[in-house]
Amino acid sequence: MKKMIIAVLWIAVQLQGQTRAAPQYRVHIRMRESNAQSKPKEGTYTLLLQAEQKGTLNASYRIPYFGSSKGDAKELHTVALGSIFDCVAREADGGVKLDCGFESSSVANHQQTATPVGYPPVIQSRQAHTSAVVPFGSEVAMAELDDPTSGNRVQFFVSVERFGASTVAKADQ
Repeated sequence: MKKMIIAVLWIAVQLQGQTRAAPQYRVHIRMRESNAQSKPKEGTYTLLLQAEQKGTLNASYRIPYFGSSKGDAKELHTVALGSIFDCVAREADGGVKLDCGFESSSVANHQQTATPVGYPPVIQSRQAHTSAVVPFGSEVAMAELDDPTSGNRVQFFVSVERFGASTVAKADQ
């Protein structure tokens, strides 16, 4: 009996020293932009996230511009144009709770005035930040925005799947 208690205590100590790896998720983001004059444009993005960690995708280009803070000193700044996403995933019943930020920006099609030298053009930007529980295997519209200046609609769809040793093993079979 004494040996069994020692064995159980030894196993408990060994298990206590081990940490379980945090779950990982593959997050798929589909961005769709549409207007009445042309065929919808879509972009797809995939991000591997570990639970409780923030992940960011930045598919953009930068426009440089100059500003001045004091006197004639010029400071170089940049503005990002394109698609920027950030997400945090947390385990939830039946799926994953996602806390996501979405941004899509571009140079506005019709500039109202001439852009002064050293400054960026007028930029069209759409941003959303939201949290939702996304069921595994379902695509969910997490944000939809109508742009009153252009008439465009942008939609952000998200789906999530578990990622880890069991999903890798299934893929290899």
